[in-house]
Amino acid sequence: MKSTNLLMIVAVVAVSLAAINLIVTINKVGDIQALTGYATDTATANLTVQGAASITFVISNISWGSGYVNESPITFAVLDTVGNTINGTNWATVSTGLTLRNDGNNDVTINLSADKNSTQFIGGTAGNGPIFQWNVSNAEEGSCSNGGTNNATNITSFTDANITSQLACWNLSNDAASDLLRIDLRLEIPQDAAPGAKGVTITANATTI
Repeated sequence: MKSTNLLMIVAVVAVSLAAINLIVTINKVGDIQALTGYATDTATANLTVQGAASITFVISNISWGSGYVNESPITFAVLDTVGNTINGTNWATVSTGLTLRNDGNNDVTINLSADKNSTQFIGGTAGNGPIFQWNVSNAEEGSCSNGGTNNATNITSFTDANITSQLACWNLSNDAASDLLRIDLRLEIPQDAAPGAKGVTITANATTI
């Protein structure tokens, strides 16, 4: 009888210890789940986009070829890039001006300058003397805004080109659908202009706005 009681006591103690161990284990698992389930942290990713001013002459050359001013009483010929050849023989008719594109990621201000004035470029004195002019317009709608006026350039009619820099567009957009300027040229060639090849370099400067 005593042996049986002793076995029962041992069994009860064993069961009790097992129950206590199970409870402790469950609590520890719960604590671990609580810790891992609610742990948070943060990370960041950073970069800086630099502004870039970049322009390209998409159409960079105009050539009327060779020709001459018609005989007297004509004193000069007119060549331009809007389809006119007046009082000249053999010169080609040109209907396309220079085209300038804003390739950068900022709007820019465009200034134009030439490396020669009309006398240096063409020469001669007959008629009105040598004339070298340019005119700037939008090759795509809305490309240039002039001091807040949409679709307006700063050289809206043929104006004497010169070595001195001239403001052509106050704000040339960098939007791919509206980032092109057209620069048309107009020349008057005096009949007494010296024969020979004649050329001029036109420079466009872009300043980030």
